[in-house]
Amino acid sequence: MKIVYEQCSKPDIVEVETTTDGYVEVEYLCDGKRYEIGIRNNTLLYSEHSNLNEIPLDKINSKLEKKYLGWILDEVSQVKTNDTTFLKVEILKDGIEQNLYFTNDGKWFKIKPIDISSTLDFNAVEKNSMYKSAKYKFHKPDSVYEMPDLLKEVSGIALSSENVIYCIQDEIGSIFA
Repeated sequence: MKIVYEQCSKPDIVEVETTTDGYVEVEYLCDGKRYEIGIRNNTLLYSEHSNLNEIPLDKINSKLEKKYLGWILDEVSQVKTNDTTFLKVEILKDGIEQNLYFTNDGKWFKIKPIDISSTLDFNAVEKNSMYKSAKYKFHKPDSVYEMPDLLKEVSGIALSSENVIYCIQDEIGSIFA
């Protein structure tokens, strides 16, 4: 929590989430403003806050009207990492939430993973007996598909006999085809 107090001397902690691998996410209020930070190994990975004065809402709304007709703008916040600052825009439609990303001047932004310290050791995977017996080599795919942000955390994938791919997004309780 030392990092939280470095960001704000008197925070009102709203929520703390942790994962089994040591990642901590803290949401807090400071001087009436909402902040969120991500921490791993006592290192600040990102900070996020909302300040509508710094956000080019007219440009963002114009882009949303063209590509996301019928979606409602829910939240906009600025995210800062060690080397990048960008805008995270949450939109809603029919109970489904999706995050979109923009540069600080309102252009589309392709986000990269914030926590790049977690890497997979492919050499260790290749030595695993289950991996050796598998017909498919997951780190050497024959096809790659770019999924929408809504499906970045797919918890299950199935292929039907009609070659339709079904994706389960359990955070919202939906199946997509």
